[in-house]
Amino acid sequence: MLADSVEANGESWFLARVCRLAAHEDIAGVVAFSDPVPRLLPTGQVGWIGHWGCIDQASTALYLGRTTPRRKTLLPDGATFNERSSSKLLGWSAATATSRSGCTALVLRHGAVT
Repeated sequence: MLADSVEANGESWFLARVCRLAAHEDIAGVVAFSDPVPRLLPTGQVGWIGHWGCIDQASTALYLGRTTPRRKTLLPDGATFNERSSSKLLGWSAATATSRSGCTALVLRHGAVT
C-alpha cells in the first residue's frame, strides 16, 4: 500500500515494476494481502481505515481466499502488535536484528520495561 501522496497510477506502476523484477529473478509469482478491517482507537477515532487491495483486483491477480484469522493488539497510537512481532521479541523466529529492534522499540514506546 502506497501513501496517498503518491501520484496517480503510482500503485499500477509499482505493481508492474515488482512483477517485472520478480520475473527477471525467475520468481514465478507474487503474493499480496489486503486488510479490509477498520480499527478504532480508544478515543473512538478511526486509526486504520483498512484496504481492499483495489490495485490487485484491477490487475490480473487471482483471488485465492482468506488467510487464517490472527489476533492483533491495537495500541493507543493506532500501531498494531501481532503474533509475529511477539515471536520476534521472544526469539522464536529467524528475525533479523533490525526487525527485532523495531519490535522492541514499539513495545518500549508503549510502556514495556527492560
